[in-house]
Amino acid sequence: MACFNTNTTQNASITETTVTTQIASIANRNYSKCTCESDHLVGGTQKTYVRFDVLFPPSDVHFTILVRQSESGKFVVNKNEELTLKCIAESNPHPEIMIINPSNEKITWKINNISVQHTIHNVSCTDAGEYSCSARNLLTFGEGVISRLILIVKCPPKPFTGNLKEMKLTAVLHSDVTLQFLAQEYFDEENNTIFTWYNQNSSLHNGGRKYILSSFGLQSTLIIRNMTQSDYGQYRVEVKNSIGHYIHYYKLQEKEATQPKKDSTLIWTLIGVSAGVSAVLTIVAGVVAFLCCKFIRKKQSQKQSPKQTAEDIHENQSTFNSNEIEAIHEYEDLDDDYRIDDGPYVEMQTMTEGDNTHRDYITPTL
Repeated sequence: MACFNTNTTQNASITETTVTTQIASIANRNYSKCTCESDHLVGGTQKTYVRFDVLFPPSDVHFTILVRQSESGKFVVNKNEELTLKCIAESNPHPEIMIINPSNEKITWKINNISVQHTIHNVSCTDAGEYSCSARNLLTFGEGVISRLILIVKCPPKPFTGNLKEMKLTAVLHSDVTLQFLAQEYFDEENNTIFTWYNQNSSLHNGGRKYILSSFGLQSTLIIRNMTQSDYGQYRVEVKNSIGHYIHYYKLQEKEATQPKKDSTLIWTLIGVSAGVSAVLTIVAGVVAFLCCKFIRKKQSQKQSPKQTAEDIHENQSTFNSNEIEAIHEYEDLDDDYRIDDGPYVEMQTMTEGDNTHRDYITPTL
């Protein structure tokens, strides 16, 4: 009797009825079917099959471009070529596997499959970048296992989206003008992009006060100092890399200097402030006039009211006792320094003869 699988075989003697097979360490390769076979003189040969699975998550993801050679995970292709991305991930159970483009978009995927592939027809410069393949199954915790590659598309330079082939610009005489070119991002050999500026057919260089040139990466700048009549006209920049070149044009025209417009906001603000001050002054003037009129009317009313003398009081009162008359005579005898002639006297309270309470007052009204 013998029990074996694809990796191990163990035999037993003719008198034994039991055989045991032990696997010291389960690995992914032990995913197989085990067969137990027995031979007997009477019964002949009998076989029993035992299948066991070894469950494991994706541990090795292989991501490549078919029929292409890579260098450190970088694949270089030419523009308009066709290429196929393929990803393989082994696991049990089979994983969900997907390919993601440089814009972090899922472009293709399969469920319960160990491989997936994606074909790009007519490769363009925008297809360049980093691609990734991700695989995961039920035993995967967190993110799946990821493998990456970089696609380099050899493209000639071209302007960034939005730039026109020829740009028309205006500039004021004696001003400084800045011309700038920005190339679309593409993969190429480092520091291999070259910019050359021209005025008409003459190339421009640094070293004088008239032109300032600077280039860094995919961007180049030309500054023209103190524009004169001879500086107007056509300029161009030529951009070259290892694949090809591109020419961009600029047309500079004179712009008349205009007088700065007056700040209408400031004018209206000043008008508003003046109107506010005028309103406040008008209100103050009105209040002062009102108080003056009130004061004048009060003075006039005081002058029109006749002063009461002792004789008037004597005529208006029917009866005076002796104390009242003495008080009146005493007031008449006062010196001018102690008499108050600026206003009428307060009305005198008259008492009847039977009233023993004397409350007669003569008080000047100030």
